[in-house]
Amino acid sequence: MKKMGCLFIVLLFLTGCLEKEVSELEDRDGVMYQFKSDTPYTGKLVKKYVNGFRQLEEHYTEGKLTGLSIEWYLNKQKKTIRHYKDGKQHGLMMSWFERGQKGWEINFKDGKEDGLWTGWYKNGNKEVEGSWKNGKGEGLLTKWTKKGQLEEEVNLKDGVREGLKTKWYENGQKQLAGSYKQDQKNGLWTSWYESGKKKEEINYRNGKLEGLWSRWYENGQKRYEGIYKNDKKDGSWTDWGKTGARISTEKYRVGEVVQQ
Repeated sequence: MKKMGCLFIVLLFLTGCLEKEVSELEDRDGVMYQFKSDTPYTGKLVKKYVNGFRQLEEHYTEGKLTGLSIEWYLNKQKKTIRHYKDGKQHGLMMSWFERGQKGWEINFKDGKEDGLWTGWYKNGNKEVEGSWKNGKGEGLLTKWTKKGQLEEEVNLKDGVREGLKTKWYENGQKQLAGSYKQDQKNGLWTSWYESGKKKEEINYRNGKLEGLWSRWYENGQKRYEGIYKNDKKDGSWTDWGKTGARISTEKYRVGEVVQQ
């Protein structure tokens, strides 16, 4: 029995050693061939840098990528690891920066992003994280600054923005908040100064300005106010100075000034 086990291990080793290996292939309608061959390639593709260091290693079955694919930087540090099934990415893809810091982790299913999707800055802090389903963003997408502070959150549905979006300043103060409907701004959008004082309120309907638009000075005094109708100024628009004194009032109709 021991002899049979040893023989099996030797056969596996020899099979690996005997796997065909080439450094170049040609693509014919998505199927890889050796040059001057009519048979889809089965075996290993290995590419090397000029100095002989390995750059890329891929495996093919009947002309299509299969199994593990590894790419290296010139300094021998791994660059990417991918997994393939019948020519399509399938499973976890990982990438690194040239000095070895983690760059990306993305899950694939049958060639499309599916599952958790995470990116990092070179300093090791997380940059972005979200989820994908069948190649489209789904659920909460979160972004951070290089210092690790929360920068932005937005909800996705079927790959487009749907629901609340929020942004923050580096000091943690909220900068912007509003909602999307089918990737179009919809409803009230509010922005703030870095001090926390309200800066602006804008109303949207299906991506167009609609309703009251107001802006304030950082001292809390109102600066501008007016109405939008179908993305155009309509009615009275007033401008105030920082002390509250009215500077001007204009009347609009369908975006055109009709009275000053």
